[in-house]
Amino acid sequence: RKREEARRADVIFCPSGFVYDSLPEQIRRTKQCVVAEFGSPQPRAKESRRIRNGNGPLRVLFAGSLTQRKGLADLMDAVRILNRKDIELVVLGSPVAPLEFYRKQPVEFTYESPRPHAQVLELMERCDVFVLPSIVEGRALVQQEAMTCGLPLIVTRNAGADDLIVEGETGFLVPIRSPEAIAAKLAWMLMTVLTLAPSILMMVTCFTRIVVVLSFMRTAIGVQQTPPNIVLVSLALFLTLFIMQPVLQKAWDDGVKPLMNNEIDEETSFNRTVEPFHAFMLKHARQKDVDLFMQMAKIEPPKGTKDKSLTEKDIPLRALIPAFMISELRRAFEIGFLIFLPFLIIDMVIASLLMSMGMMMLPPSVISLPFKVIFFVLVDGWYMISGSLVQSYGSG
Repeated sequence: RKREEARRADVIFCPSGFVYDSLPEQIRRTKQCVVAEFGSPQPRAKESRRIRNGNGPLRVLFAGSLTQRKGLADLMDAVRILNRKDIELVVLGSPVAPLEFYRKQPVEFTYESPRPHAQVLELMERCDVFVLPSIVEGRALVQQEAMTCGLPLIVTRNAGADDLIVEGETGFLVPIRSPEAIAAKLAWMLMTVLTLAPSILMMVTCFTRIVVVLSFMRTAIGVQQTPPNIVLVSLALFLTLFIMQPVLQKAWDDGVKPLMNNEIDEETSFNRTVEPFHAFMLKHARQKDVDLFMQMAKIEPPKGTKDKSLTEKDIPLRALIPAFMISELRRAFEIGFLIFLPFLIIDMVIASLLMSMGMMMLPPSVISLPFKVIFFVLVDGWYMISGSLVQSYGSG
């Protein structure tokens, strides 16, 4: 019947690229075939969307008939592979078997029965990601409805989602019958921010300067592994927390805490959280370094402003963060040079004494090491370096 209808038609409209590819090649050659995607509903109001609590589970929504044609078994296998307590699977749709059959699967899930369309959208707003790993589908309109509610998608090309997915932005395309691929994308959504957060925090705080200075100090004394790396990094972390405490507290009070209390949305929370770090970096970054990255990024003053100079708020993070980092490295190297000088003098004095005594075969570093260590102790080196690092940021 399908072939006969296609043979009689003058123009064939396909709701997706997948449907177009499924047509016989002869029909595609002889008929006018047009890919015309379904229209999308109007986006939902941002205020009505769920604000996810960072401590809550990732709510994964499946909507459709509870069959393998929709890929439900693959999604359950993906959740089973991950085996994580911070994932909640929500299944919405009509079962084709008694519900007890699905409950016997080795995956816990929350079942939501079919409901009016408005209530479906409300449920979508309470979830975090929509997954539809369909094996055969013309064009699932439910995907676009999920996107209007602000949900990213994890779907297959067979669901007709070619034009919907911008990889890594609006969601991900996965192969059919591939629980491993689904599991990998869900894990990415769970872990990306958590994995990058420590390194991001190190970039926008005073950690870089402190850890480099401590490394210079250890090298200047001449001890290779004393103190060990874990001790230096731990000291650098605690000094960083001490210096950054006002910034972190303001970011928590203005951005993170209101988000957790569902008082603001994610975008507002991000902007408020970034503001204290932006001000901190701008205060300690050299203007020369900031200008360098602003010029390379070709960032111009906002249109319509009479004054062509950029204000502090006009400096984006993509220019400010690298400028701040190279400024911190420059200052750390300056401090490292000053730390090296007294220890270098000790090395030169010991080397001269050994030469005058004819002990040229004895390495000067072996003799100078205990003198450098006792010198560092006598001048209370840890006190001086820690205090100077803290005071260099105007703290203490």
